[in-house]
Amino acid sequence: MQTLNLEQLKAATLAGGVTGITLRGDGAAFVVSVQTQRGEAIMVTSRQQPRRFADPRNALQVLRSTGWQEFRIDTLQWR
Repeated sequence: MQTLNLEQLKAATLAGGVTGITLRGDGAAFVVSVQTQRGEAIMVTSRQQPRRFADPRNALQVLRSTGWQEFRIDTLQWR
């Protein structure tokens, strides 16, 4: 699976390579799943670990800074 850090996500968004973003529940947190023209990617930290958000509002603020205004939220695996 591909990975994107925040700067790469911003660049891919500006280049038109991102087709959608989903916040996916993962236990007690949410991870950011990015749909790109090349498949799915996960947003990661600088240490290449999945970026986890305990509060989905924080994730939405970060994602809005990339230029996205619309997201899917998948709570199936959220506990």
